Amino acid sequence: MSKIQDRLQALFLQEGAAQTAVIPEAKIVTSGKYRELCEANQCGKYGQCWMCPPDVGPIEDLMDMIHQYPVSVWFQTTYHLEDNFDIKGMMAGSKAHSAMAHRIKKKLPEILGKAPYLLLSVGGCGVCERCSKRDGLPCRHPDEAVTSLEACGISVYDSIQGTDMLYINGEGTVTFFGAVFLKEN
Repeated sequence: MSKIQDRLQALFLQEGAAQTAVIPEAKIVTSGKYRELCEANQCGKYGQCWMCPPDVGPIEDLMDMIHQYPVSVWFQTTYHLEDNFDIKGMMAGSKAHSAMAHRIKKKLPEILGKAPYLLLSVGGCGVCERCSKRDGLPCRHPDEAVTSLEACGISVYDSIQGTDMLYINGEGTVTFFGAVFLKEN
């Protein structure tokens, strides 16, 4: 494994990740069906956030873009819930994971320099309490904005197979994922 991948994994753990993994491009599974899930608008963010569909771009272009990165370094967080229907706990976990992803994004230039990369995380960006898209305004923080793995057509469940990461980490938990896609090994 490269020193950059080692440094990224160390950063992720330092920032609070429960688990990390390096996944080569050939193992990343993408499908347009994830856009259909976004279009169903279960989260209420479809068309309401610059980093969510449809504004994040055509799914075919995003899936092609993902496969231009030879390797990715993934991180996951797991949060405990009061019960399996603890929506507030799930939302709090999502917000905490998103905040961690934004802390990581700020530190990536220290490790990667000017090397091209792409950071993806949990849905809905989360930089702003209310996305400026809802008010018809441009993104207030385009350099900080983060889109989700699923919005880019990535099947998290299928992509993490063969790693030590688990998609479900037991009764009364919720697990979130993020990844940094790298052009260089």
